[in-house]
Amino acid sequence: MIELPEWVRQWKTKGMEIQKRGDRYYAYEITSKWNPKKKRAQKVTLGYLGVVTPKGIVKVRDTPRRYSVWEFGNVELIQKVSGDIEKLVREHFPDKWKEIFSMAVLIVLYQSTLRTAKSLFEKTYLMRYYPGVRLSPKFLSKMYCDLGLRKAERLGFMRNLLQGSDHLAVDMSFIFSESKKVEWLEFGYNSKKEYHKQLNILLAFSLDKKEPAYIKILPGSIRDVSTIKCLMEEMPDDVVLVMVTDKGFYSEDNVDLLEGKVYYVIPLRRDLKIVHYPKSYDHFFKYRDRNVMYHSYPFDEKRKIIVYFDPKLKAEEENTYLSLISAGKKTIQGFKKLKERFGTLAILVKADKKDDEVYSFYKQRGDIEEVFDILKNVLNADKSYLRTNEHIRGYMFVMLISLIIHYRLLNTLRKAELINVVSVREVLVYLSKIYVVEDNQGNEILSEIPKKSRELLEKMDVNLLLKTRHQ
Repeated sequence: MIELPEWVRQWKTKGMEIQKRGDRYYAYEITSKWNPKKKRAQKVTLGYLGVVTPKGIVKVRDTPRRYSVWEFGNVELIQKVSGDIEKLVREHFPDKWKEIFSMAVLIVLYQSTLRTAKSLFEKTYLMRYYPGVRLSPKFLSKMYCDLGLRKAERLGFMRNLLQGSDHLAVDMSFIFSESKKVEWLEFGYNSKKEYHKQLNILLAFSLDKKEPAYIKILPGSIRDVSTIKCLMEEMPDDVVLVMVTDKGFYSEDNVDLLEGKVYYVIPLRRDLKIVHYPKSYDHFFKYRDRNVMYHSYPFDEKRKIIVYFDPKLKAEEENTYLSLISAGKKTIQGFKKLKERFGTLAILVKADKKDDEVYSFYKQRGDIEEVFDILKNVLNADKSYLRTNEHIRGYMFVMLISLIIHYRLLNTLRKAELINVVSVREVLVYLSKIYVVEDNQGNEILSEIPKKSRELLEKMDVNLLLKTRHQ
């Protein structure tokens, strides 16, 4: 056993072993375990504690960082648009808020997985904002499981998100998984007619804020509207749920399930006998760049049917049908039969709703469909191989935070009139070229901002300021 200098011995405590290699002393946490074969206690090293210095033990997280150059612009933009979300995560999950929020940001930036999170984190300025963050695959897996068990905290977070929202669009979709231990998974077909295990996602989208605000995971066998009752119980009393169904949803039984629970907008198939097409339309309104005519009539004492007519859509549908006739796939007899229905949309709603408001709600269904598209295809939420129901709940909760951040960025582009010019992914790539460099004295210096990145920042009215928030 080596003789330790006095300045080294003063830092040694019970359960610690200090080893000398070269001119340096290294501290390790140790314990002992009985070895039945050798019939004696045996030393077990639990982990590396750090380097022993005259001022104390410099722990792993306090040693010089691996990188001296960090991506800054992309991280800082996210910080600016999601400061209130970070605050909510910190309030509801004070023990793990840094890890939860960091993981959500890494998913937005890189579609990060459990295995890649730590290395991706270390190349961004996130590691300066949130020092000491634990992002090993083992820790993150446990974190997801813990989040999945903390229903009250998750619900409290989502209720806070819903403040200020009057109307929520509600819809359900599914994701596929190859996990063998998630009880909710049941087999189903994907868009490519491939047979896979799946589970359902119930998602609510704030029509006022233009961002997602609620997510719930359900067994793969649940596909009916009975889930709305559970959702209603978790919503604040002043929020109105809006469910826009697809055209195959209508039946009296399905409508009865929705009565008294949700504001429904039910588009009807054009061949249903309950739909009566008028010979003329007496009223119209303008929706975006299109004039929409309409006629409504009572369906029963509480409900009505509104028939909308879009002249531009009529011309488009007629032209498409005539092209199919030319190709030998349709007949002129079919064209004559459907002529009065081209350009129309019939919707069943409660009688007290305004006709133009109903149309707006119907069109906004595209917003929540876009959320599912981003969730699956942009953030890769359906690439999870987590093991249990609790893991999936926690994982999808972090995905919800990522979705909100993505929509904050999307709405920033929309406000700057850049939505048709550049995507969220492209903006983050451009801004990733703005770095922070640390010199030999530990000073942080902001790099030159490339021309394209500078132009985007100017249009979004965003100023990047280097602050030492990590200190």
